[in-house]
Amino acid sequence: MVGSGLALEGLVSRGRYSIHLMGRMDDKLLARCATECHPVSMKGRLALWLEGESKLFGYTLRSPHRRLEWRVSSTAILRGATATRIYYLTPSLSSPQFTDLRSFAWR
Repeated sequence: MVGSGLALEGLVSRGRYSIHLMGRMDDKLLARCATECHPVSMKGRLALWLEGESKLFGYTLRSPHRRLEWRVSSTAILRGATATRIYYLTPSLSSPQFTDLRSFAWR
């Protein structure tokens, strides 16, 4: 994922997973993951990544930098974030061939 001159990258080294925030001249380790993890989004001043199927992590790109954590349904498909909300899709209860757009406040 790329945004605002930075890239969010998931790396695997010696069977261990990690998430890095890459800039032009630096590489910041954001997390070492216990299980497989992958980047999701770099929108809304928030870097997002999933660890496993249901742990969502975020890192605020503006000061003060902080790491956040949420639980999401394993069926949720994350779509991104704005400055205040995180958006995801879930299977529709009325018809399984459709999805419902949902969100929650992260600020």
